Amino acid sequence: TQPPDAASVLGLAWGPGRHPIELARRGYRVTGIDRTSDYIDEARRRAAESAIDAEFLVADMRSFVRPEEFDLVVNLFSSFGYFEDEDDHRRVIRNVYASLKPGGRFIIDVVGREPIALRFRPEAVTRYPDGTVIVEERRILNDWRHSESTWTRISDGVASTYTIRMRLYGASDLTALLQDCGFDEVRVFGSLDGTPYDLTARRLIAVARK
Repeated sequence: TQPPDAASVLGLAWGPGRHPIELARRGYRVTGIDRTSDYIDEARRRAAESAIDAEFLVADMRSFVRPEEFDLVVNLFSSFGYFEDEDDHRRVIRNVYASLKPGGRFIIDVVGREPIALRFRPEAVTRYPDGTVIVEERRILNDWRHSESTWTRISDGVASTYTIRMRLYGASDLTALLQDCGFDEVRVFGSLDGTPYDLTARRLIAVARK
């Protein structure tokens, strides 16, 4: 999907600004939001260093709406699906729909349930040159609706652990969610290069048109 020249682009959970700054360099009018203020501060610093004109806001995508302001909304690299309340995911999609101009598009990028099922490993261990070891333990929960990963970092004999649970979307249920929230046309791909969503897919990319 190629936005029109000088298109207005909204990025959800865009962190410290790598993608929005690049889009702004290419002439797009960019707004990036994230709930983490440190990320937004870093994005603003990077933009200022590069003399890039872009807007960065501390905001929650469950409540952020600017009616019919954007040509394109982007949510990349599995930054969707972490809310405990399923209605919050639906609320985000509805906000995206309301914020798009007629004919605007939404690109959402997650790790699809089908690629995970094909390549699932319950445990992974990564060792770094400085001696740090990262152990990831993975579980599938609730009839493949959720995955849960526990990460343990061991460094200098000290271990720290945190757990992340996320909603697993397959092509059919992500498409249904987008359509239920008003999108007329939804296409799915297996990568950001537009490859098919088939047995070779590594990601689940949905492109929805208002």
